[in-house]
Amino acid sequence: AVSSLAFGEKVGVLDGNVIRILSRVFGQKWQWWQTKDRQILQETADSLAQSQDSSSVNQGMMELGATICTPQSPSCFLCPWNRQCQALRQGTIDSLPLKKPKAPTEILLWTIDWIQNKQKVAFVVNHYAPFLKKGWLPPGTIQHLNKRPEKFDVKHAITKYEIYARIRKTSATAKGFSKQEQAKWFDVSKITEEIPYSLIHKVLRRTLETPNDSSKPPKHLP
Repeated sequence: AVSSLAFGEKVGVLDGNVIRILSRVFGQKWQWWQTKDRQILQETADSLAQSQDSSSVNQGMMELGATICTPQSPSCFLCPWNRQCQALRQGTIDSLPLKKPKAPTEILLWTIDWIQNKQKVAFVVNHYAPFLKKGWLPPGTIQHLNKRPEKFDVKHAITKYEIYARIRKTSATAKGFSKQEQAKWFDVSKITEEIPYSLIHKVLRRTLETPNDSSKPPKHLP
């Protein structure tokens, strides 16, 4: 969009609106999330941008998708391409473009080692969990489950992951643990400011609610 609108380059925009228009006009079941079909769509958009002023073409395509060729209840009778539209002719408007299939949900049991030294809590750069990669997380382990666990402290969902966390409170000296695990110690009162993950905020609230006595059953958090 920037290349064509600002610099007049002969390139086509390929956003959700344009993908929808092209899929319907050509009546193609393109899997737009796949590299091969994505390339076909891009080449098609580029070819349209060659035909006239690319800036006008791209703005027109985006506007057409936003106002006429909408996802639901499109105004086909107002569309300048209604005579050429294969989807309109074939009665497949509602089924195009194809919907990207959702990735299957993975159930994870996250056992957290909540290591606290006075008002400092140890975090490590995440290389062990498939979510929030390279972010700051408490040290711990991940286990893939076939079914949801009955007991957990915190429940959270990130993309395709359904996470059930169990918190194990321990203590350690800052110097010793940092040297061994390359940890960084965060002040409890500043965790929500310095680590912007709602999952960590849930874990923090849970640890503040629960005394160190691990004999009490965990209270579930939504």
